[in-house]
Amino acid sequence: MNFLDIIKNAVMHTIQNLKFADIYVGLIVSESPLKIKIDDKLTITENEIVVTQRVKWYIKNGVEVIMIRESGGQHFFLIDKVSEYKKLEGDKNDTKKKKFD
Repeated sequence: MNFLDIIKNAVMHTIQNLKFADIYVGLIVSESPLKIKIDDKLTITENEIVVTQRVKWYIKNGVEVIMIRESGGQHFFLIDKVSEYKKLEGDKNDTKKKKFD
């Protein structure tokens, strides 16, 4: 393996391990001021949330929402709500399934 191959492999490995954005599902726990609980340790506030036009009508307590967090950043883009649908006939999994509207 020559020096150029070593550099190529290092660059490819770095690119494959980069996270440009993360996707989160959270629960709206407060409408005003807006607060979304992501897990037991993380609740984000309206200063960290960018609300899209599509989603502003969904902002109600108890609604699960989908967010994208910018890479390395502190902003979450609220992009949609999570909706539930009934278990498919013949589905052996008893848990509720979720899909995007």
